[in-house]
Amino acid sequence: MTVGRSCSIDGCSKPSRKRGWCEMHYSRYKVHGDPLVPGKREQSIVCRVADCGDKSLAKDLCRRHYYAERRGAPLLPRKPSECTAEGCASPVHGRGLCAKHYARSRAHLPPRATCSVDGCVEGAHSRGLCGAHYQRWRRFGDAEFEPPQSVRKCTIEGCDEVTNGRGLCSRHYYRWWRYGDPLISKNRPRVRQPQYQFGMRSCVTCGKEFDPGGSAVRKYCGKRCKPSGRIAGSVNKRSWVEKLGGQDGWKCWLCELPVDPSLYWPHRWAGSVDHVVHVSNGGTDERSNLRLAHLTCNVSRKNANDAHQP
Repeated sequence: MTVGRSCSIDGCSKPSRKRGWCEMHYSRYKVHGDPLVPGKREQSIVCRVADCGDKSLAKDLCRRHYYAERRGAPLLPRKPSECTAEGCASPVHGRGLCAKHYARSRAHLPPRATCSVDGCVEGAHSRGLCGAHYQRWRRFGDAEFEPPQSVRKCTIEGCDEVTNGRGLCSRHYYRWWRYGDPLISKNRPRVRQPQYQFGMRSCVTCGKEFDPGGSAVRKYCGKRCKPSGRIAGSVNKRSWVEKLGGQDGWKCWLCELPVDPSLYWPHRWAGSVDHVVHVSNGGTDERSNLRLAHLTCNVSRKNANDAHQP
């Protein structure tokens, strides 16, 4: 590297860095292979398309014209904001004209063809037909086809409303659905159908005869005989596990092995609450019917037998 010399390119007074060139000419040589390649020319501020006036983005084009050129679309000038008619400065409505001049220009256009169906004055949409007749031709094969008018009225005498369901209008159909009678007054309370009454049955817990009413699955005569369900199957009730372990000792009553107090559900060797007499067999949640057992012992016991008695 030479120091204290200027660039060897004519007209350049910058200090030389490498190969006798300044940093700029040396960079051009590395990129283009020639230090005399012209640099980046200055970008124009305004788009070069006539009557555009927007700020240029690249290649002297605004954003809209730049991407239009990339797509291969023609660079059209911006639509005028004022009417192009001589002496008119009104805003553009269509085709570069204001609403007044646009309407005058359309008056000189040839009239639009009307529908070929006799008696139809609508403009032709396709195949010489308007939109309605064209859709009838596509659907039924005949442009002059007249679909039947099916307007059904409510079957209730004196009601001229259109049917909604079951031959009834919306008002009578709702009354039939809600009260079972389409002629019932809306202020009349709903009549409940009588429930099926089951015979007397025995309580699973105390054996007393009771009337289940309309329930087909009721097994207990009252709340006193019905288990609470708070403990049955709730092996993760830690409070009851600690209570049983503190009173009876941390020992499984089924396998007679110690229960580790540091293990928690769902560990297989964690402590769990077991019913001596299962709830399904009439067992209760009383303290005398509860024992501490390993979770795996409790699950393995299931409901096969009640061999272990207190």
